[in-house]
Amino acid sequence: MPTVDQIVRRQMQRWELEARARAESGAPGRQGQPFPFVTISRDHGSGGQVIAEKLAERLGWTCLNRQVVDYVAAHTQVRAQLIELLDEHTRGHLETWIRSHVMGKYLNETDYARHLASVIRAVICQDPAVILGRGGAYMLAGERQYGLHVRVVAPFEYRVLRIAETQSLSKEEARARILSVDHDREEFLRSVFHRNGKDPLDYDLLINTAYIGLDDSVSLLLRALEARRIVAPRSLARLRRTPITVAK
Repeated sequence: MPTVDQIVRRQMQRWELEARARAESGAPGRQGQPFPFVTISRDHGSGGQVIAEKLAERLGWTCLNRQVVDYVAAHTQVRAQLIELLDEHTRGHLETWIRSHVMGKYLNETDYARHLASVIRAVICQDPAVILGRGGAYMLAGERQYGLHVRVVAPFEYRVLRIAETQSLSKEEARARILSVDHDREEFLRSVFHRNGKDPLDYDLLINTAYIGLDDSVSLLLRALEARRIVAPRSLARLRRTPITVAK
């Protein structure tokens, strides 16, 4: 399995090649407007990570998970390289966006918060993306017309059984793991965004995977993207020809 460093470097190389190709062809940039995106917030053990990965795979989009976001935000040189791939207008728009739409409204004043904002925004200025965790729904609340904010939930005992099965833990160990992870995520959202992540009005769609399976959740998100006109119906029609197979 590739390391986070390898994943980031490979993605950066692809973006660099695409940016170079756009510059050589004279193709216009996005002028600060983001590509389509989906943010996915989830209860630990609800299957949100599987849904995010499979949705990104079906769409051919970048899947930006917590580890990748944290890695890029924490490595100043990598973050600088990512932002350098943007054209001048988009870089200027990035700084304006952070100051006017994020700082003071959600984020605290830590360097990490600013880096996190610049990474997520820079990525969706380069590529359509599925963003897993890291408060994506709050970070991109002002860009709702371009994306879909999703919350994946499930009853506690359902999550206990799923974590116990997928991670080979006892039920007691699974309960402790879930409580710890949920607490850490809530504390992160509270400290950075002053929110707890549980308000359904923060999201466009709430999915309970105890009643809507992972396969159907991916299909539901594809239909929601079409209904919101975020992805063209013709594009999704091609995707639907390929059956979805999601490991539970």
